[in-house]
Amino acid sequence: MGLNSTLTTECVPNESELERSHFVECYWMNELIQNQLIDELLIRSQLGNEFKTLNNLSYQVCILEMKKIDHEHSAESISDSMGIHFLSIVRSIFEQYSFRCYMTIQNQRLAILAFDLFPTNTKKEQLKKKEKLELISKQIDNVLNNRETRKKFQVYMGISSTYKGLNNTHYCYEEANKAILLKSFFQSSTIFYDDLGTLEILLNLHEKGKLESFVLRYIGPLIEEDRKKNSDLLKTLKIYLDRNGSKQSVADELHIVRQSLYYRLEKIKELLGEDYMCTKNKLALQLAIQAYELLSMEVG
Repeated sequence: MGLNSTLTTECVPNESELERSHFVECYWMNELIQNQLIDELLIRSQLGNEFKTLNNLSYQVCILEMKKIDHEHSAESISDSMGIHFLSIVRSIFEQYSFRCYMTIQNQRLAILAFDLFPTNTKKEQLKKKEKLELISKQIDNVLNNRETRKKFQVYMGISSTYKGLNNTHYCYEEANKAILLKSFFQSSTIFYDDLGTLEILLNLHEKGKLESFVLRYIGPLIEEDRKKNSDLLKTLKIYLDRNGSKQSVADELHIVRQSLYYRLEKIKELLGEDYMCTKNKLALQLAIQAYELLSMEVG
């Protein structure tokens, strides 16, 4: 049975008790992640006796995106196929790893509010929880792909930071959305918001519409030169920065002779200025290259 996140129990009077329960869950979950339950009393009215327990537990929001792979064409969404049986399996997998979870469907993805039943205070415990969430993602992947010789579904999971207090759920949801947005950038099926690093700054710039101007300001001349002459100046600069200016290792990675590298570096200096490798400019250039890759990923 397909699920629509806007439905309430009134819309499904003839469905089973399990389905009714899930629609109630969808209803209050949607309000929570969309920040419509802005008052604690409103959250209490939805959760009743559950409120006190849940409000004191650490939790994360996990966004599960599943694509059905059409081997002849492109991947297609299978969100409409996420029936009660599949959702029960997902819930069961989370419970195996000591998470209590609630679910709803938002924007063709499954949003999971996962409460950690065992507090994680130390770094070691936090790493263990991270490993558990990665295993959950793999297990869901196995459930979807275990009957085929070819991989039939691609599973991605974006995971927020850890929070306490249900009034923060919408922040968690936003973080998990940002994490899964970068699945192609990280080339990973499980993406943690806590691992974004400087990309968090770039995403905020992007939301304010300033990312493109930041890119053009710092590396615009290289992008234009590469476009006109089909050169590899931007790639050369990226590797040069990554290798801390080691010319031999840069030449080796690019499979060019050092003389060709010297020519490219002179051209980069000509386009970006004599001081392009000073400390403050190096950091800005690295960020600008990451930002350009982020924008290119969206176009692609």
